[in-house]
Formats: sequence, C-alpha cells, structure tokens
Amino acid sequence: MDLALTIEKLDPKARYLLNHSEDDGYQVILEWRGPGTLPKQAELDLAWSLVLKDQADLAIIEQERQAALLRVKADAALADIVKVLDL
Repeated sequence: MDLALTIEKLDPKARYLLNHSEDDGYQVILEWRGPGTLPKQAELDLAWSLVLKDQADLAIIEQERQAALLRVKADAALADIVKVLDL
C-alpha cells in the first residue's frame, strides 16, 4: 500500500509522506499543494493513524512469515528424529 497515494485521495491538495530514520523513528511529513490553510489537526491525526495501521499490518505479516519458517524448521527437525529412530 502506497501510504502517500492513499492519503492523497482524502485531500487532493495535500500529500502526506512517511519518513523513517533510525534516530527519529517514523514521521509524517505534509506537503501542501493547495491554496488556503493547512489541513486541520483531525486530518493530520487521520494521516498518522493510517501510518500506524500500515506499520501494524506489516508487523503482522512479518510475524506470520517468521512463524511459517519456524514450522518448516520444526517439521524438518521432526523428520530427522523419525529417520534416526527408524534406523
């Protein structure tokens, strides 16, 4: 999911970018392309909540991937044990 494009659909005059650095962590950067005032705080809060949701989704996917790898390793170890016991 491209976060900037997703949030841009909410307000075509604004684009929110996700910036990450090891020192600062995650930051939402606002690029305003329209006339008038900047978005209200509620819109910025919405942008941040989408960032957090996206990060949570990615963390869940990574945990599921690691769990699948552990299951494969456990199955291989069990197969080795069965092979040794059959000898």
